[in-house]
Amino acid sequence: MSAHARSHRLPGERRRALIVEAARSVFAEYGFDASSMDEVARRAHVTKPVIYHHFASKRALFRELLERAGHELASAIESATTNIDSPRQRLWSGVHAFFAFVHQHRTAYLVLFGPGVYQDAEFQRIVLGIELTIADAVTRSITGAPSERERLLAARGLIGLANGAAAAYLAEAEDDDADRPFEASLAAFYAERTAMLAWAGLRNLGQAG
Repeated sequence: MSAHARSHRLPGERRRALIVEAARSVFAEYGFDASSMDEVARRAHVTKPVIYHHFASKRALFRELLERAGHELASAIESATTNIDSPRQRLWSGVHAFFAFVHQHRTAYLVLFGPGVYQDAEFQRIVLGIELTIADAVTRSITGAPSERERLLAARGLIGLANGAAAAYLAEAEDDDADRPFEASLAAFYAERTAMLAWAGLRNLGQAG
């Protein structure tokens, strides 16, 4: 049966979900510039016209993937840090939620924070907004920042540390099955060490000088 025939047997929302899933794997593997809609169509088992029925362009498809991954990650961290008054525990919970997302949704993470997004002004704006939303959820209860500028600097520093640690984790993650419980995963080790490093700096925020 041809891809065209199969695509017409599926409900529209199911076709869209298959396209999104396939596109996420393609963009995570190749980045935005090197990815092709032909490859997305091949992996989704649909024709390119079916893709363009749902998404106006490759850019529109990638933009949706960015926004979707960003919303999912930010929501996971917001949920993990809500109603936690202790600054230390809030940081710990947020960092663990971040690494749980990386562990369970690697292609979504690689789309969101892949190097290519920072080379495009529109994509960069989307990702920077997501980064600040995530960092603010984790650091908003940390006291001692002398100014809003320094609080935002600390937030961006936390994201930089988390992304650097996530890159190190992903370099070792081939045998860390995404279906393995997070608590038993290599990602949990990286989360714990990252939270320790972050807290060592953030707990002294505002004491320098």
